[in-house]
Amino acid sequence: MVYSVVGKRHSRIDGELQVTGKSLYTDDEKRPGMLYCKQLRSKYAHARILKVDTSAAEKLAGVKAAITAKDIPHNRFGLTYDDQPILADDKVRCFGDAVAAVAATSWEAAEEALGLIEVEYEPLPGVFDPIEAMQPDAPKVHGDSNSKSRIHIGVADIEQGWRESDVVFEETISTQMVEHAHIEPHAALVEVAPSGEVIVTTATQRPFGWAADLSKVLKIPLNNIRVTSPAVGGLRRQERNHHRAAAGVDEQEDRQAGERHLQPRGRVRLHDCASPLYYQI
Repeated sequence: MVYSVVGKRHSRIDGELQVTGKSLYTDDEKRPGMLYCKQLRSKYAHARILKVDTSAAEKLAGVKAAITAKDIPHNRFGLTYDDQPILADDKVRCFGDAVAAVAATSWEAAEEALGLIEVEYEPLPGVFDPIEAMQPDAPKVHGDSNSKSRIHIGVADIEQGWRESDVVFEETISTQMVEHAHIEPHAALVEVAPSGEVIVTTATQRPFGWAADLSKVLKIPLNNIRVTSPAVGGLRRQERNHHRAAAGVDEQEDRQAGERHLQPRGRVRLHDCASPLYYQI
């Protein structure tokens, strides 16, 4: 039997476009008369927002809109819990949290408008170490607790494992923050069709998920939202910020420098690989 596909060498469908630089990514998309969106970010890691005044920015030539949290119909989203603001409302919880956004006829006008927005903060104590954040007297950044959840993992008879272990060690290990090295910048293009349909173009691996989230955030019917994905320059956790881009926020990501800490609270048995493995976290 002769196969036309199995066992044959085939080119990727997008291979020629990729290697010749002809692939169009979201940031390559342009529309006549389109607006450019940028957001004002917090200069505090933790602070209560007392006042946001966008009136001066709204009067700047070229500025078509300036919004704050109160302008977003449902100012919450999240992959697990619906608890992350599109724009910070009651307080900011990290350096770089978005507080306001502007849309203007040029990047320059949008950038200038950000400097005209006045925000009054009440600085609050912050937590910058995950171990310190779990202490009972640590400043609370999210509600009544800084811990999202507590999970206990155990395999086999742990106490027996401790007794039979040839080597037991406990250690706290620190490593640097890891940043994805994708080749595509954050970008989202949003347009409203004559029919009223909202069309979002952005790199994503879950277009239907984004459409559902945007329907909830903007409080418009799901069948009035269409999310399309052109060429993709990297699939990564940063896609979560496309909610913000589509809701009127620029593509710059909140970046927080820091370390990740792993603190094993148990012991490991190191012995014959054929024997049972005991571990506890």
